[in-house]
Amino acid sequence: MTYAGYTARRTDRDRQPPRRVITGALLGDPQPDRLRRSEAIRARLGMKAQVTGNIPDKIIPLLRAIEDCPLAPGELADVLELGQSTCDDRVKTAVRLGLAIRTGGVRNRRIALTKEGRTSLEELPQ
Repeated sequence: MTYAGYTARRTDRDRQPPRRVITGALLGDPQPDRLRRSEAIRARLGMKAQVTGNIPDKIIPLLRAIEDCPLAPGELADVLELGQSTCDDRVKTAVRLGLAIRTGGVRNRRIALTKEGRTSLEELPQ
């Protein structure tokens, strides 16, 4: 795509890789096990989501709340006693996993359980 009167200019600085990339390539990573240590710390602090089967434990109360009937995002936050942003993050996770779906338009948005979500919920121990 070209625009009249605009020319992309590249300088020598644009052509050079960043300094950190060069240093990492020459010296190697000083902490090669940083990912494993980070995951261990997150699990110990409870920041890493525990997973039951294929459903994260934080999503289960959300699925149980919408099991009988679809709820609006505001109602869902009240039922779960969570903040709106936290509830929205959990809804996004459930939608991404295919366990819930957003229905309706902008004004009458509802969160409903999908068939996969219902079967996954039924497989969980009570």
